[in-house]
Amino acid sequence: MAESLQPHLDAPANRRARRFRARIEVAHERKVGHDGDGGRRREPRRPAEPLGRSANKSSPPHSTPEERRERKHAKRRERHSLRYRLRQVTTLKRVKDCGHVSINGEGSGPALRLGVGKGGRIAGFSGLAHCGSVWACPVCSAKIATRRAEELADLMRYALEQGCTASMVTLTMRHNQRQSLADCWEALSKAWARVTSGKQWVSDQATAGLQGWVKAVEVTRGKNGWHVHLHVLMIWRGEISEDMAKHVGGRMHARWTRALQRRGFDSWRDSGGLDVRLATLDPVKGGGLHEYFVKLSHEITGGQAKLARGGGRTPFQLLTEGLATGLADDIERWWEWEKASRGRRQIAWSKGLREWAKVEPEQSDEEIVEEELPGEELLLIRPDSWRALRSHPDRVCELLEAAEAGGFAGAAALLDDWGLAWMVGRSAPPPLTKVQLDAYRAFPRQLEPTA
Repeated sequence: MAESLQPHLDAPANRRARRFRARIEVAHERKVGHDGDGGRRREPRRPAEPLGRSANKSSPPHSTPEERRERKHAKRRERHSLRYRLRQVTTLKRVKDCGHVSINGEGSGPALRLGVGKGGRIAGFSGLAHCGSVWACPVCSAKIATRRAEELADLMRYALEQGCTASMVTLTMRHNQRQSLADCWEALSKAWARVTSGKQWVSDQATAGLQGWVKAVEVTRGKNGWHVHLHVLMIWRGEISEDMAKHVGGRMHARWTRALQRRGFDSWRDSGGLDVRLATLDPVKGGGLHEYFVKLSHEITGGQAKLARGGGRTPFQLLTEGLATGLADDIERWWEWEKASRGRRQIAWSKGLREWAKVEPEQSDEEIVEEELPGEELLLIRPDSWRALRSHPDRVCELLEAAEAGGFAGAAALLDDWGLAWMVGRSAPPPLTKVQLDAYRAFPRQLEPTA
């Protein structure tokens, strides 16, 4: 079996680990097998793609609207399924309650709402608890990532209008298995504070014409332990040469390295510790940095769908594989992740950059996920019906898809087919006749086609 839990995990976590091992031992033996000496072996993992390649992927050029819709639905089902399975192992009560518990208590159920977004209809629930964790919740993190990506797109569009250019600096650190995630993260935070302070930094900003920056934290787990690093988008007034961008990046890395060394870490510039990329903000003429960073904000928060570089795994990959294979080591690492990431910011803007770019004032992660979906309240799901439905994340997603495809009629017909009670919402149309509902069941997309 796996090695003993790390000492920083509390006693309840130890008890959870023992219970989890007991539950998954038989399933694990069937899933991954044993070697000749009785030890565990992993199934081969697909080779990881370099960071950036997956971030630059887009939909196939000739995909149909139906194919894009199916991919969207599949990703949503993956997120909801993972969140439901996460409930059995998470140490965070808010994550356990997320999308599961009514904010008004067990005596009430959620409302099904329907709005319209850029890609068509969007269905969702109101009246449920949300954890707002960009780090530990696959559902909330996706919603937060979408908002952060929209903000970055607004920044980039405005910068393009002002004739600015951009570069991205990636700063990494050397690490080993003995260093905890909390220590790595603390070292990163202290090192970044040193990078953006002092006379040299002030001089570089003035000389090169730095308008501002946005930094994003990314974390993976590999054979050498936790890999915590920064991606920093830098907006420059006017044109900046590649040599100047690399010169400033090199001086940033020197301060970064000195700060890390004071805390027992290091960063080797010629061994992947620094990467500087320059591009115009024109997504056609430039090197794709505009698309890269906008998609990167999705990638680093929606990590369950992403492959990390160099054979490492994102935290959501750790969780997914731990739940699928029963490997207790992965679950223990997930608990360490939950503890170390709690309360930390993923994306931060330099002072004044939002105001300069006329981007809306920043909302917290919690405020983003608690926003009610604009649109109509179609129906209310009765408490006993919700308790039966919430244990089947695939059916929850199927209900959302039915609402998006057929509106009130689609959702009502599906709940009736399942024998689940509901009440008419504030925005519902007049009651449908049995003939209308039967017609929808036979031809759901013809009764009320998708907008």
